[in-house]
Amino acid sequence: MRKIVLRLLILFKKLTYPTKNERIIRRAIKYAIRADELNVVYDTAKHQQSLQKATIEAETISDLKFLLRELSKIKGFDFLTDSEITSILNHENAHSNVAEIVGAPPTGYEVVIVKEGKNFYVAPFASFDDADDWLSEKKKVLDMIRILNAPNEYGDTNSVSDNKSIEKMKKLLLTIHE
Repeated sequence: MRKIVLRLLILFKKLTYPTKNERIIRRAIKYAIRADELNVVYDTAKHQQSLQKATIEAETISDLKFLLRELSKIKGFDFLTDSEITSILNHENAHSNVAEIVGAPPTGYEVVIVKEGKNFYVAPFASFDDADDWLSEKKKVLDMIRILNAPNEYGDTNSVSDNKSIEKMKKLLLTIHE
């Protein structure tokens, strides 16, 4: 009898099972990285599993847009307005465009869910493979600086993390002797 009632509730949409996307989002929120630990997690290989659990992947810019819109409906993600979503999409798309220009094939986008107090924020980034001509460390670093600076090149502003990474790359560049 209980199974019949459950099936009827599902049939009449009073009870629904979460979709695959909803399950992925819930998992990432459950394992959100604390804001004060974000830099440590990024820089430490031993935290890769924590980072992976808090990360949601999007294959295309359209998928990223859908993901951000879904997140904006959840309490704690109120900051994700249409204009903020557009800004994020433009910013990450600039990184992907420049990666493609330098020969590093884009592989999609990722969004790390970060928790600060009762609220959340997102740390999105474009992902890409190494370029075929990155045989020289100097060329790779120079191309990475260009990719990181892409939003600025496209008339947007770089994020704080982009600027920090650019500074790290510039310091690394000084140590390369080819």
